[in-house]
Amino acid sequence: MNAGRYAAALPRAVVYAPKVIGGVGLIHLYFIQGTLHVKLFVGLMRTKSTLGVLFRIDLDYFRLHVGLPYCPFSKPQCIGYIPHDWFASTLQFLYDTQTSLSTEAPMYAKAKREHDANIMSDLLELNLPDKTIAACNRCRMFLQIFTVSNMCTASGESIAMQAIDCTRPFPSMLQWPNQEQPSPADRRQWKTQIARLYLRNPRRNKLSHPLGQWYCTKGLHHRRWDYAISTDLRYVYQTGPALWICQPVTMTREKYALIGPEKTYCKPVQHTIPAERQAQNDEVMFF
Repeated sequence: MNAGRYAAALPRAVVYAPKVIGGVGLIHLYFIQGTLHVKLFVGLMRTKSTLGVLFRIDLDYFRLHVGLPYCPFSKPQCIGYIPHDWFASTLQFLYDTQTSLSTEAPMYAKAKREHDANIMSDLLELNLPDKTIAACNRCRMFLQIFTVSNMCTASGESIAMQAIDCTRPFPSMLQWPNQEQPSPADRRQWKTQIARLYLRNPRRNKLSHPLGQWYCTKGLHHRRWDYAISTDLRYVYQTGPALWICQPVTMTREKYALIGPEKTYCKPVQHTIPAERQAQNDEVMFF
């Protein structure tokens, strides 16, 4: 201000007011920075150059870290559980200026079946401290999940113990950012909030509202289930990265099918229903 021959104590409302109403007409550096961020964001999303590809990869990692069922730039809000980086500062600028950027929403973070829910959306509705949500998000990132159905059994009646105890990640077809195993304090927060949101009894892993039918049977979403059954209930598949093992099945009772002895190999099938093999016999259970 002194360099511009203005008094240092000049009210900031006058400093940043337009000249047409008697102000100095200076632009706040925060808005200059935010505008440049938005221009760069839009430009790199449109370009097909190597830099544009790297930018979109980084954006996908940011979406994985946020974990919401919509792109945060389409519905800007204060997200205090993410690290403060370039994307976070751009998101904060959009929120402060009440603007948004229309980008494609990540399909893998949306509900997959009846009564399913996005974990981070439910945690935000609890109005927890940012540190608590950040601890839960580290556990979610370690487990490589987005929704309740990602951490449930195929029947949709209970949450897998590896999810409650946060012991090992679920197999996923997505490339997740590296997240080390959360600390015991983080795991305690995760277990407390998951029980508060979804469990009927904190001492058990049964859901308060069991999950229902799958919305879509195309593929296995991002979680790689060990077994899947065809939509016509004739074949069961043991999934793999390249080839699947196909075996015929015979329905024994509702939601249960007996696996036959014949085995063939096939390419991954698009339309299937996740299933789980029973430990005591050659049956698979599905919903």
